[in-house]
Amino acid sequence: MDKSPHIRNNDIKFVKELISEGEGWNMNELRKHFYGASVEKIIRNPVSIIRREDKFIWLFRSDGKYTIKTGYHRPLSLHCCSAYEQSRRGLEPKFNAAIQP
Repeated sequence: MDKSPHIRNNDIKFVKELISEGEGWNMNELRKHFYGASVEKIIRNPVSIIRREDKFIWLFRSDGKYTIKTGYHRPLSLHCCSAYEQSRRGLEPKFNAAIQP
């Protein structure tokens, strides 16, 4: 199955150029840039009609802000067990690996 869209015109840079703000997909723009089957696949993806800018959030803090501290502690929290339990699961660091020069 071909997953790449069939493109008529490759002069768009951002998806937002294919959306009518507050309305959804701009069908005229989609048809101008893509062939029929690709347009049908694209419009299956819902578009938010709420007029808000997208933003990045960090799911591991209640305020959604990323910090170095939470970025460091999050992976450590995934290793929830004692050193003994980690070694049984194969999670301990490997310092004695033989490395070819």
